[in-house]
Amino acid sequence: MSKRALFFAGAAAHALVLYPTLRRNCTWFGPIATSFKTARKEVWLTIDDGPNARDTPAILELLSRHQARATFFVIGKNVDAHRDLVWRAHREGHQIGNHTYSHPSAFFWALGPRATRREIEQGSAAISAATGAPPAIFRSPVGMTNPFVHRALGAQRLIGWSASGLDGLSGRGGAVVERLMRGVRPGAILVLHEGGAPGRVETLALLLGQLAGAGYACVIPEFGTFQ
Repeated sequence: MSKRALFFAGAAAHALVLYPTLRRNCTWFGPIATSFKTARKEVWLTIDDGPNARDTPAILELLSRHQARATFFVIGKNVDAHRDLVWRAHREGHQIGNHTYSHPSAFFWALGPRATRREIEQGSAAISAATGAPPAIFRSPVGMTNPFVHRALGAQRLIGWSASGLDGLSGRGGAVVERLMRGVRPGAILVLHEGGAPGRVETLALLLGQLAGAGYACVIPEFGTFQ
């Protein structure tokens, strides 16, 4: 084989390794739930990156007013700083999911097996300490996985999404809600974030209002309905 052919063969091999780690919700390394089975107008609202001292209390109040249930994918170090907020969310009937311990979003896709396992296990331990129960579900930072995630999950299920408002990239408010609503259908998994720049609580309020107007309920699906 010529040097040119070897170069292109090597580049193709590297691309095949990188692609599934950098593409959000890619299932090349194992299953990722991006919807759930339901015949009703129900969606799964998921909120990443908390708990947050500014946003979480207001979000919980909003959810209560709308009789909506949500899953909070929390960061372990934030849990350690605000265990009371995690316990409150758990007590009020919301689900707590693992979102790693330190949220290494820039390089989680490139972590080795030990570092991947450490992030997942320490995130689980923080949640267990706050709620008294280990998490059943996990979401990778930015939705990017690596070859070692599934082996480190144990009994946890990896959860992605089917509709994103891209609120971490391009603002708040109506534009975010419009993007999310385009993906709303029975069994959709919606993702929003808390913390960071102001305006995320107001965005959630807009979303909950539009979901209610369209006849949709926010529910936490049964474990066996993920797909």
